[in-house]
Amino acid sequence: MVSHIEMTVKFGILLILLLVWVHAFSNGYPNHILFKAYPTQCRFLDSLNHDLNEKDYNQAVKAYQDLEKWATKKADQKLVFIIQLFRLNYQLLSLESSSDQITRNLSIVFGLTRNNAAEIRAEAYHLQGEYYWKIKNYPNALENYLHAYNYYKDFALNEFPHKSDYLYTLGGKYYFFRDFDTAKKYFLEVWINKVNPGEVSNGISKLNTLGLCYGYLEKLDSSIFYFTEALRLAKNQNNELWEGIISGNLGNSYLKQNRTSEAKKLFEKNIELSRKHDAKADLVISLSGYGDLLLRQNLFKNALDQELKALELMHEYRLFSNNQIKSRLYPNLAKAFAANGKMELAYKYLDSAVSIKKQEDIERNLVYIAGVQNKLDLEKHLSAIRLKDSEARQQKKIQNGILLGSVVLFLLLLFIFKNLKEQRKLNTIISSEKQKSENLLLNILPYEIAEELKENGQSEAKLFESTTVVFTDFVNFTKTSEQLDPKVLVSVLHRYFTEFDRIIEKYGLEKIKTIGDAYLAVCGLPIEDANHAINAVKASIEIMDYVKNENNNAEHFQVRIGIHSGPVVAGIVGSKKFAYDIWSDTVNVAARMEQTSLVGKINISESTFELVKDAFKCTTRGEFEVKNKGKVKMYFVEEKS
Repeated sequence: MVSHIEMTVKFGILLILLLVWVHAFSNGYPNHILFKAYPTQCRFLDSLNHDLNEKDYNQAVKAYQDLEKWATKKADQKLVFIIQLFRLNYQLLSLESSSDQITRNLSIVFGLTRNNAAEIRAEAYHLQGEYYWKIKNYPNALENYLHAYNYYKDFALNEFPHKSDYLYTLGGKYYFFRDFDTAKKYFLEVWINKVNPGEVSNGISKLNTLGLCYGYLEKLDSSIFYFTEALRLAKNQNNELWEGIISGNLGNSYLKQNRTSEAKKLFEKNIELSRKHDAKADLVISLSGYGDLLLRQNLFKNALDQELKALELMHEYRLFSNNQIKSRLYPNLAKAFAANGKMELAYKYLDSAVSIKKQEDIERNLVYIAGVQNKLDLEKHLSAIRLKDSEARQQKKIQNGILLGSVVLFLLLLFIFKNLKEQRKLNTIISSEKQKSENLLLNILPYEIAEELKENGQSEAKLFESTTVVFTDFVNFTKTSEQLDPKVLVSVLHRYFTEFDRIIEKYGLEKIKTIGDAYLAVCGLPIEDANHAINAVKASIEIMDYVKNENNNAEHFQVRIGIHSGPVVAGIVGSKKFAYDIWSDTVNVAARMEQTSLVGKINISESTFELVKDAFKCTTRGEFEVKNKGKVKMYFVEEKS
C-alpha cells in the first residue's frame, strides 16, 4: 500500500512534469508536441493509475479531480483533456461507477475535444468504444473504434505510443465476430514498418492471434510463420506458458498439412507445459488435438482414449460452459467415436458441435459489422448532400448579389443563363447523391420500414399475428466447403443465395438474413398476406428444385428446409442500428423444423400443415421430440395437390 507521504511526493513530481509541459505550450509549440512528450507523461500517469488502484475508489477519483483543477488553473485545456481521459479509463476499469455517470462524463470530454488535436480525439473515440463494448453495445462500440482509427492510423508508433494496442483492440473486435480477414488487416498494420516484436507490448500474444487468423482462413504457411515467430519470442523471454500455448497452435497447423511427426512433438510440448503451469483450458484443447493426430495415424482406440481424457478433464475443471473449448473438443470426439463404431455417440457430439457453431454464428452475426459499415457509408452520402446543398445556397447568394449590383443588362442575362446551367448540373449531382442514400437504405430495410424511418425518424417494433417462417440450410456444408478454394466457395454461395433472393421476392417473402450457410425468410410481413403459408411453401419447393438442378455442377450441395407458421415480432435492432430482424417462439420452432428435416425434404409443422393441406400433398412423419417444445407433429411436403 502506498503511504500518504509517497503519494504526495509522486504528485509533486507530476506537477513538475506538467509545468514543463505547460511551458512548452506557452512558447508556441504546435499541438503535436503534446504527444511527442506523450510517452513520458503517460507512463507516469499509468504508474499513478497503478498506485490509485490500490486505494479507495472515492479517494482515487478525488485525486484525479484535484489534478484536473490544478491543470484548469494553468489554463491548459489540452492537459485537462488528457487527465480526464485517464480518469475515465480508471473509472471504466473499476466496478464502482454507474453507467449514467460514465456516459455523462464521456459526453462532456468528447464534446470538449471537438476542436483539438487528432491524437486527443482518437483517445476520446477509443475510450467511448471501450465503454460501449463493456456494456455489450457492440454496434456503437465498433463505430467509435473505427472513428478512432481514422484519427490515429497515419501516426507512426513513436508519435502515438498506443497505436499497436489500439490496432489490436480493433482487430480483436472483428476477430470476435469471426471476420478474420478484416481482423488480419488491422493486426498486420503493427508490423508494416518491420518493428522488432520484442519492442511491441504483448508481442507474443499479438503474433499468436495473427497466426490464428491465418489458420482460420486456411492460409497455413502464413499461420506457421507467425506462430514460429511468436514461439521464438516466447523462448527468448522464457515465457513457458505462452511457449506451451503456441506449440499447440503450431502443432495444429502442421497437422492440417499432414506433417504428423512435427505436430506430435509440439502437442507433447504443449501438454507438458500446460500441466506444469496448470493451464487447464489449454490442457484440454491440447489433449484433444493430440487425439486428432492419433486418429489420423489410424490409432483409433488410442485416439478415443485421448479425447475421453480431455472430456473428463473439461468436466473436472468445470469448463463445460466454455463454448470455445467445446467447439474444439466435440468434433474431434465425434470423429473418434465414429472411427470406433460408436455412431450414436458420434452423432450426439457432432450435433452438439453444430449447435454450438450455429449459436456462435447467431451471437456474433456479421450483421453488426455490416450494419455499422453501411451506417458509416450512409453518413458519408448524407454529408455529401449537405455539402452540395450548402454550396447551392451560397451560389444563390452570389447570384442575388450580382443581380442587385448589375447595371448592364447583357451581363445580367449572361450570368443568369450560366447560373441556370450550373444549377441544373448541381441539382443532378444532388439528386444522384440522394438516390445513392435511398438505395443504400432500401438495401438494409424493407421499403415500408424505410419510409416509416424517414418520415418519423424512428420505427416501432410490430406484432404480426399470422406469418410463416422459412429456414434453409446446406447439409454437410463444412465437409463440402473444405474441398473448395475459398474464392470458389464464396462465389458458389453468392450464386445460390442470389437465386434464393429472386425466388422469395417472386412469392412475396421478406429476406431477414443469412447465418453462415443458413437462410432465413418470412412471409406475411411487413405487409400482411392471407396466403402466407402457401406462398412460403411454393417458394421452398422452387428453392429445392433449383438446388437439385444445380447438383449437376461440381459443388454437389444439398439442402433441407423447415417451415413453421405463427406470430412474430419484427422491427429494427437497436436505437441507432439499421438491422431489420424478427423474434418469437415461431422463429425457434421453424429452426427446429429445419434441424429435424432430411436431405432434399421440406419439413413443416402442424400449424403450417393445417394452412396448406388443401394445396399440397403432404405425408405425416409422426411426432418428434423438439427442444423446449416436447412432442411436435411434423409433415413432409411432397408436391402440389
